[in-house]
Amino acid sequence: KDLEDLYEKGYSLIPLGDLVDGKIDVPAGRTPIVFTFDDSTEGQFRYEKKGGELRIDPDCAVGIMEDFAKEHPDFGSTATFFMLPPPFEQKDYTEKKVRHLLENGYTIGNHTYSHVSMAKTSDAEIQEELARPVKYLQDISPEAKIEFFALPYGEESKNEELMFQGEYKDTKYEHKSVLLVGSGPTYPGHNYRCDRRFLPRIQAIYGKDDKEALGTRYWLDYFDRNTELRFVSDGEPDTICAPKYMERRLVKGDSVSKRFLGY
Repeated sequence: KDLEDLYEKGYSLIPLGDLVDGKIDVPAGRTPIVFTFDDSTEGQFRYEKKGGELRIDPDCAVGIMEDFAKEHPDFGSTATFFMLPPPFEQKDYTEKKVRHLLENGYTIGNHTYSHVSMAKTSDAEIQEELARPVKYLQDISPEAKIEFFALPYGEESKNEELMFQGEYKDTKYEHKSVLLVGSGPTYPGHNYRCDRRFLPRIQAIYGKDDKEALGTRYWLDYFDRNTELRFVSDGEPDTICAPKYMERRLVKGDSVSKRFLGY
């Protein structure tokens, strides 16, 4: 039902890295959206045996997204999974799951090794907690990278730089962005208001408490009411089409700069 709502309202999925880099490649008239999942639970990605064959459970998040994308290819199927090693339970299938994600357009992010609070952890322990998932992933796929980190409990470290880079036992980590919890929408990477170091997220919350929590329903309704504030793609990933006065909002002189077409 969530996917149907988003699709009907004109949203399409893009990878987290593309949002940060300002690479908005969705069909004209559609709005980019990013999915993120924390904690790598079994419900997010589950295998089951059906008729003697191993398949992705159609009732897990990956199965639901991939089945939906078959019927709606312009919506896409991608997400970032912030992993707690070993991810997704079902330890017999761990490597198979990781390889499926890496080979099919998904991203794996860092969520620490044991879900510790950054605010209550020493500098040395922070580096261990953030380097060990990198080592874990690279033992499965040496070419894999972890570029994003989602804060457990939304709590930041007093030593800010350690959330972005550090080292433990010859394993280095380096994150482009740190993702917050229960915030709001973000600007695309080519907008000067996009803080690419700290990215807000909207919690996928429905129900009576949604407006108080500022979750999914609140923000979907907000952009329905305030259509001029919603990013809508012109279908050309190498250009930005917007009112002329918005040109000054573009990031200048870096990789996210685009050809601007003002009107």
